[in-house]
Amino acid sequence: MAIGAKHGEDLLARLWSRYSSWHRLLRGVSWIRRFLHWRQMEGPRQVDKSRLRVSELQASRAAVLGCVQREYYEPEIKDLKERGALRKTSPLISLEPHLGEDGLLHAEGRLEKAPLMTDSKYPVLLPRDHHVTELIVRETHENKAGLR
Repeated sequence: MAIGAKHGEDLLARLWSRYSSWHRLLRGVSWIRRFLHWRQMEGPRQVDKSRLRVSELQASRAAVLGCVQREYYEPEIKDLKERGALRKTSPLISLEPHLGEDGLLHAEGRLEKAPLMTDSKYPVLLPRDHHVTELIVRETHENKAGLR
């Protein structure tokens, strides 16, 4: 069963809108990805009912963020892949974005030599008005403020 790109985007938008927590969204996407992997297996299938692995959650994180970025920043991603640089008219030009090893758009910064983890030095670019961005910001604030 093939799903058109527009229909797929609508399904994703409905999926993220159902979640009020970034962690729960990642878990839900991870279970869906596990199910889809199980459906594609050849031969006898054995259901994996074990807990989600960290690698599955990380892959789901990259998949969700990649979908959001492709929705908002497709021209910039295309330019970086094909030309290696953004057009001067891009709204992201001042952030000096680059494609990371994870395939996501990251912002360059002044923190290159700082003793920080790579995710902190080169944050992933997300649109400010997306529900997924709101979930991430809310969870970060709750965790940093000690609300959990």
